[in-house]
Amino acid sequence: MSRNLQLITWQEKDPEFYKFLVEEDQQLLDFTADAVDAGSEGGEEEEAVEEDQEDDEVDGAFVQEQSVSTSSAAARQLTLERFKQIELSAPKAFTAFKAALNAYHTAVRSIDPDVEAKDGDEEAPARRRAPKRKRSRGSLTIEDEATFSEVLEWCLGNALGLLKHYAGEELQASKGKKKKVQKDEAGNGYFDPTCLAKWKRVKVLCNIFWDETLILLNKGLTVEMQEAVLRTCSSQQALCWLWPCQHLRRRFLRRCCAIWARPASGGSEASPGGVRLLSFLFLRNAAAMLLLKPGSTKDIRGIPTLEALIRTVLRSFASAAAGTYTWRSVSNFRFMENCILELFRLDDATSYRVGYVWIRQLALLLRNASMASSKGGSINAQTAKTAKAKAKAKAAKGRAKRDKAAKGKAGKEKMGKCEAEEEEAPRRKVKTKPLEELMSWQFVRSMYLWTRVVTSVPSLKPLAYPLFMVILGAVKSRLTNLQCFPFVCHGLTCLNRLAAGLEVLVPLSSHLLKLLDIVHHQLESRKKFGSKAEDPDGEEAEAGERKPPDMEVLLRLSTGREEVLVMVAERICGLFIDHLGLLSRSTSFPELSAPVVLHLRRQSKHCRNETLRKQLKALLAVVEQSSQEVQRYREQLQEPPPAGKLLVLAADATPLAKQRAQWLKRRAENERSKVEGELEQSKARKRRKVAKVAKG
Repeated sequence: MSRNLQLITWQEKDPEFYKFLVEEDQQLLDFTADAVDAGSEGGEEEEAVEEDQEDDEVDGAFVQEQSVSTSSAAARQLTLERFKQIELSAPKAFTAFKAALNAYHTAVRSIDPDVEAKDGDEEAPARRRAPKRKRSRGSLTIEDEATFSEVLEWCLGNALGLLKHYAGEELQASKGKKKKVQKDEAGNGYFDPTCLAKWKRVKVLCNIFWDETLILLNKGLTVEMQEAVLRTCSSQQALCWLWPCQHLRRRFLRRCCAIWARPASGGSEASPGGVRLLSFLFLRNAAAMLLLKPGSTKDIRGIPTLEALIRTVLRSFASAAAGTYTWRSVSNFRFMENCILELFRLDDATSYRVGYVWIRQLALLLRNASMASSKGGSINAQTAKTAKAKAKAKAAKGRAKRDKAAKGKAGKEKMGKCEAEEEEAPRRKVKTKPLEELMSWQFVRSMYLWTRVVTSVPSLKPLAYPLFMVILGAVKSRLTNLQCFPFVCHGLTCLNRLAAGLEVLVPLSSHLLKLLDIVHHQLESRKKFGSKAEDPDGEEAEAGERKPPDMEVLLRLSTGREEVLVMVAERICGLFIDHLGLLSRSTSFPELSAPVVLHLRRQSKHCRNETLRKQLKALLAVVEQSSQEVQRYREQLQEPPPAGKLLVLAADATPLAKQRAQWLKRRAENERSKVEGELEQSKARKRRKVAKVAKG
């Protein structure tokens, strides 16, 4: 009776609006055809309608007036006071709850008039949709900003609880079996809404709520609005209600991946905002739900759902890495790597399958690039000749036609443009796309990502050797080209991290010595390169070349100047410190370092560059001191070191290990200062733009 009294009170306060709601009750949710699966409309929907009619007989019993049309503008307008009445009545009257969802629908669709045609389907795959019904003539209207905000906040905070309230607490009886009581919290916190007694009654409402919430997430006016939506959707209770809506669930996952991978959607590149954190919270909780959910764990394509989710996240990471890489992007990619690492720790079997597939994909990219570079000399020459011959014949025919048609200056200018395009056409055809895919930030950031994942997740350690071979193959393919030294440096850094993370021997000394030998020959013939570098197009180009390159954010560089070559040599010495400093913790370091010392000593004797010679002598001195320290340690051993363990000594046991720790610390500090400086420059540019706009 409390419910009836509440309706009587509502009827007395605003009889016009109450009469409108009751009379339009069957059409309040007339807009839901696109929110329900096409296959689920039918018997289930008819049963739900019957239950709604039975429940609303009590609501309609208090309206004894004649059935007069009340769809006037005053009756349809939703004010704050009217919605407060709906809030009070929603837990007790099903009609009021449906009216609240109708108001939620109206508020969301009022953000953008064309949202129904868009509603976030840019991320959704093409699929057949059920035909949309026309919206009811008596639909609500919201014109007040306070009412708009109240509707969104209240529905996000209370709709799921009311769905559970109206869905009942008991399981549906089935063919003579006794009813079983549905537990609110299972052992893992998961509950299946489809097993509730009145699930068919609230199924349409559940689809409506998630459909409108997805639109609100896609078309959120502010970052705070997106945060509120994601905070509601990422809870365990919300995910349980989202799970039966498969098509909406997939769209939510794709949208959250897009938000997670785009810094502009939720903060700066250097500081991931709350939106990105909450979007990953949704993805992480959804992945955990896939492990807890009983029953089938495969999607419609036969792929395990957790594996499909991780693949979607990795594709978003790859698309984010497709652009340029700057110092502002460092924190962005660290954030994404941390998130992916968290997902890989959920399930060992799934992580291994995904890791195997993606490392294999990197190997295929390397193979295609190697085949293109090996066949490029002969095939590209023949292709270029054939393309040139065809282009000449085509140009001759076109020229004859244009000579007849060309009149005046306009015709001549057009003819000149066409000839220029025809000359460039053969060059476009012989582009080596596989090499571009290898020498890209996608490949480099993937190397860093998988190096960190393989060294951090124990179940992926068997993939360390394939990853090592892929990275080493990429390094060796570009090793002799000094212009690609930044790319090679990224690969060698990943190999050093792989060795440090797994505490295994990764032989890099021969490749570093080869690089050092190439730099030495370049320095010896610097006069030849200097003559080219001293002939720029102008003084501005020469001043631009004087700026030292940042190898951390480059993949290629121009090696014509001596200072660039010296910088490359310094970086090679740093890689030697990183590599040999790790090996100096092994008891076999004197034997491992002997050939390296021999070659470094020869290089230092024949090197004419004073800066490089000093660095090589300093490196030789610290390597020899470390060898003596290791020999003294071996003489004091009472028993052999543990079998299979490479790094026996402490991290600061040798001078070279200490120097390695200092070198890594300096690099981290330099990276931090670069990021801060880039951020300051970005803020200054924004302030200047704002000042110009204010003046204009």
